[in-house]
Amino acid sequence: RGYTCNLTDVGHEGDSGGFQVHRYVDKAGHECAYYDGTTLFPTREVAGKDSGVVVLDMKDPRHPRRTTVLSTIAMRTPHESFRLNAKRGLLAAVAGSPFTQAGVVDVYDVSADCRAPVWKSSLPLGILGHEGAFSPDGRTYWASTTADRGLSAIDVSDPANPQLLYHGF
Repeated sequence: RGYTCNLTDVGHEGDSGGFQVHRYVDKAGHECAYYDGTTLFPTREVAGKDSGVVVLDMKDPRHPRRTTVLSTIAMRTPHESFRLNAKRGLLAAVAGSPFTQAGVVDVYDVSADCRAPVWKSSLPLGILGHEGAFSPDGRTYWASTTADRGLSAIDVSDPANPQLLYHGF
């Protein structure tokens, strides 16, 4: 019971959870939560369930309300790459799994209304993607590889037009 030590469950949503959970308050004061609802791709699809990143309206934490599920390529299999940059209000992930995906990077803007993320781009810039992270200023998304050593730096200054800055092994 170590996972519940000193905790009280005040609300619950969904029947699965993957590797990342994020909380965000947008410019209008809406509070949202995001979690990777995929476990490991494609296990949910095989079971006949939707996969993707779940978006929750947390106005009432006792009754979180699902507003949508982000189901673009990377959001369906973000593994350990799903990240939020709160400074810029950006969500990003690189398609990755234990089997290594093509490295498509998805970027969403949640700054205006966190309950309704705005899709900005999906491009194959995270070569052999697996894990990811934002730089503190939110202008660069970093994607590491899983099959071998490797790192991609992706400029997301313009989230609708990300550019590969660097890829090295």
